[in-house]
Parts: sequence; C-alpha cells; structure tokens
Amino acid sequence: MASRILLLIAHGSRSSAWNHAIETFCSNLQQTEQGHTEIDEVRWCYLEHAQPTIQSALNLLCQEREREIICLPLFLSAGHHVTHDIPNEVGLAAAQLDRREGVTLYECRGCRVQLMDPPPSLDLIADNIERRIKRMGVSMDGSGLIVVYYGAKKYMRQWNHLAFHVQSRLLEKFPHSQIGWSYAGEAVDFLPESLAEAIREMAQNAGRIMIIPALVAVGVVQNDIIPAAVIMSQLEDRIVYTGDSMLPDAEMERSVLEYVHSNMIR
Repeated sequence: MASRILLLIAHGSRSSAWNHAIETFCSNLQQTEQGHTEIDEVRWCYLEHAQPTIQSALNLLCQEREREIICLPLFLSAGHHVTHDIPNEVGLAAAQLDRREGVTLYECRGCRVQLMDPPPSLDLIADNIERRIKRMGVSMDGSGLIVVYYGAKKYMRQWNHLAFHVQSRLLEKFPHSQIGWSYAGEAVDFLPESLAEAIREMAQNAGRIMIIPALVAVGVVQNDIIPAAVIMSQLEDRIVYTGDSMLPDAEMERSVLEYVHSNMIR
C-alpha cells in the first residue's frame, strides 16, 4: 500500500519567524495524526519567498513511486494564488488527470497527487479569533474589536470580501459588540495611520477596544505597526492588545486534519 503524505502549501515569507510558524504547524499536524492510518507524514512547501518550492517538494517526494501526495493550500484569502498560481506550479511538476468535487488529480512520476481545494478560511479565522478573545478573559459586551489583516494591494477585493464575512461571523458570536477591520501590512505600506483612524472611529461607539491580528505569526506588524497605531490614536488606556498571532492553535490543527480526512479521495 502506498504511503500517504500531506503536503501543506503556504504562501511563504521573507520572515523566518513566519515560515517557522508554518513548519511548526506541520510538525504539530504530524503529532496529532499519530495513531491514525490516513496520513503517514506531513511536509510543507511555499509558493514564493521560501524553500522548498511546490515543484521541488513534489519532485523530491515523488522519487519513491509507492507514495500518494495530498496537497493542501493554506491561505487566508482564496484569491488568484489559490485559483491560478498554485495549480500552475503543481502542473509544472505533474500531469493533470481529472477534476472532481473539491479535488484535482495529477500524476507525478507514477505517484498520484491530489490537489485539494483550500479549507474554508472564514470559519478557521473566526473560530481562531473567538478562542483568542476568550483566552483574554475580557467581556465583549459593549466592547469593540478591530481585526488587523496584512492585505495585498493587488488583491484588495478578495481581502475585503474575507474581512467582511469574518466580521459577520464574529458578530454572530459576539452580538453585543462593535466589530471592524483594518490593514497594517503591504496593503498600507506598513504604515499605522489607517489603523489609528479605525481605532478612533471605533472609540465613538465602544468602550474597551480589542485589537486582534489575523496574521499567521508574530512579526513587524505586531511588534511595530500596531503599537505605533495605538500610540497615534491617543487611546492607549482603552485598548487591549496582546501582540499574538493565529498560530499556534491546536484547534485549527484538528480542523485542518478533519477537513483532509473528509475530502481526500481514497
């Protein structure tokens, strides 16, 4: 029987901390999967900015013919990267065979490759934020929440779509609160002004204001941009901010594995 490898595809970053968070996430997936028979190994690769690339990972993993590769994109915003760039990269290493609901099948050096559609990011993000708020031990009644995204200028329509729907999910979870979003990464040239303005606007309708980064790992946004925006807003005494990130998150690990188990072709 062929061994089955889960290959997680992430965007990749020039930040070693960001990439390390992904690699730790995959290592935790491997440990969580122990004792089950569906996945024998978990690996990772990146679309850009880091190694290994999608092509190099597939070429390496498919050197042994008795293998099946389950490719899972893990992206916050399912835009052009997911619909176009990742299939193109997989297609450079493997031949497409078939498309089924939720999965595209390829063949690479005699190994079957399944490229799964990404898991629903709305639930992953909203549930992750809910857990982080509960860990703070702060009531959301009458409070405000600003979710801070990285953003990308080329794909702002997709980012705004994601942020709007995450906002809707969070309002269902915290109906007696004010919830909004802002950007602090590439979308705003890593400048704090837009977030500072979002804080001042939120303060008109909420008492305490929580700031939660919807970012994979801790980096310059949490360490520099958000604190600068808080100071610029002149509302430091009303803000709750812990400077954390989406990962690590054991519940997200379990959700991703459940998604893989439910959707891969056996």
